[in-house]
Amino acid sequence: MRISNSLALSTALLLANVLTAEAQTPPTAPGSAVQGPSYALQCRTEFNDATSGGAHQPAIADVDLRAKIPNYDALGFRMTGGGCEQYFGDVSGLTSGYVVRNAPIGDASWSCNISDQPGWPNQPDGGPRYRARAHAIACRVVKSPTPIGATTEATTLNGLDGTQRIVARDGIGFLKRIQQDLRLCNVKGPKLLARWNFAATEPPLPSWTVSDKEIAPGECIDMATPSAAMVQNQSNGASTVRWQWYRKGELNEGEMSKTSAAAPPAPAPEAKSYDCTDLSKVEQANNKNYSRKCPIKLEGIGNYRVCFPLDYVTRSDGDTTWALSLMDTVVEPSLVGRSVAGAYDPRWNAVVGGACRDYYNIRFLAALVGPVIPAVPWDAKKVLAVKASIEKLP
Repeated sequence: MRISNSLALSTALLLANVLTAEAQTPPTAPGSAVQGPSYALQCRTEFNDATSGGAHQPAIADVDLRAKIPNYDALGFRMTGGGCEQYFGDVSGLTSGYVVRNAPIGDASWSCNISDQPGWPNQPDGGPRYRARAHAIACRVVKSPTPIGATTEATTLNGLDGTQRIVARDGIGFLKRIQQDLRLCNVKGPKLLARWNFAATEPPLPSWTVSDKEIAPGECIDMATPSAAMVQNQSNGASTVRWQWYRKGELNEGEMSKTSAAAPPAPAPEAKSYDCTDLSKVEQANNKNYSRKCPIKLEGIGNYRVCFPLDYVTRSDGDTTWALSLMDTVVEPSLVGRSVAGAYDPRWNAVVGGACRDYYNIRFLAALVGPVIPAVPWDAKKVLAVKASIEKLP
């Protein structure tokens, strides 16, 4: 048995101001109309279960939306309805009872009380037990964010190798925030760890701290003006990652949402080939990780989406890939002539075939190829060129 109530007036009030404002928006000129913003009603349903503690004891389930939804008030949510049902699940010995309360408590909670039917005899042992399930509905009116540029998808490598896959970063030292908001989604595959606002392992360091969140398949995480973002596999299997940039201030930091249907991303531009050469003697003297460099030509300082095709390497022996740990991209010229600072220093970004990354405010880009001392089958001199597609970003 399920009983639900709704607070239709609350929903109407949520929409009233928005609709009134749009209706009062004047045209800019005779015969023309203003294109108003797009709004949507976003709702969430939260549940809570309770089982009576003993014979003839009521089952009281309350749902507190402020406890269930972080930043409930700041995000503009309002309770619009709720309900009560008897829920048996896999618990044996439960009895159908009487709904004695199915009502809101305050402005953000709903209460459900299942108890004895009127006139039920008071049996000291073996009396009825109940389970109640309450639900509450919270809604808010949201303005659809304004996308910037095209949506992009990439696939993480298959396997739990702990390697961080860069999605986006600012140009120098992670000391500036990208002046756009980012929505990062795990479209399908295993769960991922999303990390953002991380920094290099050496000073100077930014004033903000790193954030991280696991995102399950079908979930998205919003990042407000991140300085950098990456994903990391949390279990075996490859995941498809999608991201989209939006205007600054239109996404709420750390807010989770469900992935939505989207048109397939536009394919990356055709990849070009960029020749590789040995490091100079000066560069090699202080670089114990790499022996060759492959400068990738950019059109001056700017924002770029860099994508590597599956066959991202041209080799003298005909193969088209290279060891993941032996090829990184860097955007700081000074890093060409030094060794890697640490295993997880994000200034060095592993080259992954079939994946893209977004670089903001850069003027230099190069792929570095190792090892320094050849070890079968890895001889850096075999790498003649790398392939990459370069696309300007807003």
